[in-house]
Amino acid sequence: YTIDIFKDSNFLWLERKNDFKELARNLFSKVDRRRFTDCLERSKKYKYKYLIVESNFEDVYYQRIPRFRVPPDAVIAKLIETSMNYGINIIFGGNKSKVFALSLLKRSLERFKFDN
Repeated sequence: YTIDIFKDSNFLWLERKNDFKELARNLFSKVDRRRFTDCLERSKKYKYKYLIVESNFEDVYYQRIPRFRVPPDAVIAKLIETSMNYGINIIFGGNKSKVFALSLLKRSLERFKFDN
């Protein structure tokens, strides 16, 4: 899901992926990739952009998803491309993703109040 916490301000865009499997589907499945790309296009108008994945980065190497048969280097390359093309910070938060997201929201609120 995507959160626009500061309605109509285009300040913070926060997208969450439940796990590496969901992220892989969004990057490599034709149907999901189209929907994800649309979401990324909408993110361009935001000042701060984050994609939080509730998996560890190691999952890219150790969690095989037979349906896609994509090597880990291709996944990493696609993540870097996505980050560079859309200016998105990609965070692998693992089991601390919710803590990171809450901290990010608190800090963003402080910054939003200061900027406005």
